[in-house]
Amino acid sequence: MEGATITIAGAALLQRASAAVTKFGGNVLSSQVDLQGSQKKAGFVTIIVSFEIPQTGLQQLLYDIEAGMPLLFVDQLIVQTPAGFGAPGEGKLRILLTISGQWRGAK
Repeated sequence: MEGATITIAGAALLQRASAAVTKFGGNVLSSQVDLQGSQKKAGFVTIIVSFEIPQTGLQQLLYDIEAGMPLLFVDQLIVQTPAGFGAPGEGKLRILLTISGQWRGAK
């Protein structure tokens, strides 16, 4: 992740994740930059995003995040299905996703 400060890098990562969620039919419920994460000292910026997405969009979203640029890592994925969840396409999954990327620092 590029950015003059870790805050700017975190904002760029939040923007990247939010755009990917929206691209695959989801909507972001909340998001935050995790400045207390275990990888902070190792030069990584970490975000936590809560969102809803159709079941069909989850795999596409995960592929987009892990295979796209910049190189990002899915650290944690928690999936909650709606009550009465049945056939694909019925209801949206509620997701809590932790993503990290290495911060390059100021240039």
